[in-house]
Amino acid sequence: MKKILIKTAIFFLPVAVLAYGLDILISSTLVRSNDYADGEFPVWNDLYNGKVNADIIIFGASNALRGLDTEVIEKRTGASTYSLAVNGLNFRIQYLRFRLLLTRNKKPKLIINAVSAATLEKTPELYNPDQFLPFLLYNKSLENVLDEYRDFKKTDYNVPLIRYFGKKEAFINILKMLIDPSSNRTRRIKGYMPNDQEWTSDLEKAKAVSSTREFVLDTSLVALFNKYVTECKDQNIGLVFVNMPEYIEGQSYVANREEMLAPIFRSSIDNQISFFNYLKDSISCDKKYFFNTGHLNMYGAKVFTNRLIDDIISAEIKEIKISD
Repeated sequence: MKKILIKTAIFFLPVAVLAYGLDILISSTLVRSNDYADGEFPVWNDLYNGKVNADIIIFGASNALRGLDTEVIEKRTGASTYSLAVNGLNFRIQYLRFRLLLTRNKKPKLIINAVSAATLEKTPELYNPDQFLPFLLYNKSLENVLDEYRDFKKTDYNVPLIRYFGKKEAFINILKMLIDPSSNRTRRIKGYMPNDQEWTSDLEKAKAVSSTREFVLDTSLVALFNKYVTECKDQNIGLVFVNMPEYIEGQSYVANREEMLAPIFRSSIDNQISFFNYLKDSISCDKKYFFNTGHLNMYGAKVFTNRLIDDIISAEIKEIKISD
């Protein structure tokens, strides 16, 4: 029996070493992509490698990712700025980024946190799971966060190469980068992803399925959000909440907006955190600033970011100063 075990180990050891080596090679190549998986790899790389190190951090979802211009903030305030907003995901992934920010990067002075009806939404599916592929192996903290979703299995975290099976687009992207490095275009500006596309019919398509949408509040996310606010206070990190502009014609699509935002309103009052709401702002009434009802275009992002900084300065948020 002992001889059989030794022979089995001798047989499988080179296979395991080869699999691990190939996994490292694939992951280290894929993670250099600026375009694959919504262009999220550069942001995760900066977080994990301690390269964010900004005085002002932006958190939120796709509306912040597209609508808060890091260059405008830096120019107006003179403070280094980085957007950690993440497309299509709720507060659980934001909190993961927050913890990585504090453990691997310089502590920021101020967090501009965009919030919406979807911030504390219960979401059973993980949007854009491929953004996590290069970071999964033997990453227990990531496994703990993503465990509630069905996209990855235990083997994906603990067995080399398994998670890459069937990931045809990832390998096509790797080949494209190797064949034509110039195709690996940069999509982010310190995390910010501007969008200059024409108006889309996203709302019309959504309303064709249902005239309104009702979100489901995740009570565990409410607790996590309150924990995050407490940690910001304990770390002396300034915090402001921002309800981003939404084009007026699409605002009624969310049936229970007040219910979904109530815990955040309550937190802002309890902790004396400024809450800036732009749903009724003039920007929300003008289509020229948007590429769909929930997202500002590149022009709209510049206009709105300047307005937000004006309002933050007027509110005398001590972490914001006008550049000389």
